[in-house]
Amino acid sequence: MNVSQWPEKTNKFFKEVKVEMQKVSWPSREEVVNSTILVLVITFILSVFIFGVDSVYSLITQLLF
Repeated sequence: MNVSQWPEKTNKFFKEVKVEMQKVSWPSREEVVNSTILVLVITFILSVFIFGVDSVYSLITQLLF
């Protein structure tokens, strides 16, 4: 491909991107908010669980040594 074809190919690329973006099924604001809340809740629960397991293992390690 030579340099003279770049503008034509770039233009074609962006036209194809525009067509594909129109096919995308975008989530509603409510779906995004609900998904975000779910991720935050699960992250908090896992953090508490990992903290608990780490605390137990630390206590066991201290008792053994």
